Amino acid sequence: MLFAKPLAAGAIGATFLVAPFAGESLAATTPAVYAEKPAQTASRVSIKASVTPRKVAAGQPYRVAGVEDGTTATVKSPQGTTYKVALENGKATKNLTVPRTTRPGSYRVGITIGGKTATAEFTVVQRGDRD
Repeated sequence: MLFAKPLAAGAIGATFLVAPFAGESLAATTPAVYAEKPAQTASRVSIKASVTPRKVAAGQPYRVAGVEDGTTATVKSPQGTTYKVALENGKATKNLTVPRTTRPGSYRVGITIGGKTATAEFTVVQRGDRD
């Protein structure tokens, strides 16, 4: 902070000290304090996936569903095919069909929403073996 020479002035028996500023003011040398906006924290994403019915015969349809906030989901079939699905009211659903050549056994489908992935398992059974 720069100061000029003090100037003394008198008025009816009193002396005042006048110090004119040269260059910067006190306001310019006082650090400004700003309230920082709190950083937005990422919401905890809890994604759930399901398959209905849990037992499916080869050649029969099944439904993959996922629940989470977002706008789109990606559903991945056990064969590796991916499908983009729009979410409605926080839910994504996709109807798929088990290929006729699929052997009985356990299979997984995946659903990805907002960078998070969940899987659900279902069982392919022989025709007529669905409980």
